[in-house]
Amino acid sequence: MRKWHKHSVAPTCRSPHVRQHVPINVHPRFPRRPGPDRRRNAIDTGFSRLFPLIGAKKPIPFAGDGPEIDTYKAQAKALNLEHRVIFTGWCTDRLGLLGIADVCVLPSRYEPFGIVIAESWFANVPLVATKAAGAKHYVHDEQDGLLVEIDDCDGLVIALDRALNDKPLRATLVKGGQETYEKLFSRDSVIATLIDSYSDMIKRYAKDKAASASKPN
Repeated sequence: MRKWHKHSVAPTCRSPHVRQHVPINVHPRFPRRPGPDRRRNAIDTGFSRLFPLIGAKKPIPFAGDGPEIDTYKAQAKALNLEHRVIFTGWCTDRLGLLGIADVCVLPSRYEPFGIVIAESWFANVPLVATKAAGAKHYVHDEQDGLLVEIDDCDGLVIALDRALNDKPLRATLVKGGQETYEKLFSRDSVIATLIDSYSDMIKRYAKDKAASASKPN
C-alpha cells in the first residue's frame, strides 16, 4: 500500500462545506511575484470559462489565500457564482481536496514543477494541466494527463470536458498516473534515485581526488 508523505497531510481546510462532492479541483498558486498575469495565474480563466462546465447546484471550493483573494471574490460575485464558490481560506489538506475531486486542473502560466502533479497521480485523480515547464517535463499527454497550451481557454475547456465525461479516457489517465507516480515519486523510487546520485558523486569525487594526488607538485 502506498503511503503519502506525512508533511503533505495536515489539518483540513477551515470550511466544513468542502467535504461535499465537487467535480473539479483547480489548483492555483498565489505567488508574490511581480506582474498581474503571474499573480492571478489563470484563475480568471477558471471562473469565467471552466466553472460553467460544472452542474449548477454543485459547490466549488476555492482553497488558498493571498494578495489577490479579494479580486477573486469580486469576480465570483460579478459572474453570479458567489452562492457556489466556497472560499475556504488556507488549506493544508491537499490530499483531502483531491479526494473529493473528479478532475485536478493545473492551469498555470508559470510552474517550474508543481507538486500538485504528483499529488493528483497519488490520489488517482485525472490531471489536466497547461504546458508550463514542470508539466511538460513530467506529464505524458493522453497517457497520465492531458496537456493544453498556456492561455488556450478553449483547449482547456475541451480537455476538462473530456476528463470529466470520457470514462475510458479517465481510466487511462488514472492508470497512467499511478504508473508514473510509482516510477518517479514513490518512496522506493526516490530512495533509489538518491542512492544512485550520491554514489555517483562519491565516485566522481574519488576519481578527481586520485587525479589530483597523481599530479606532480
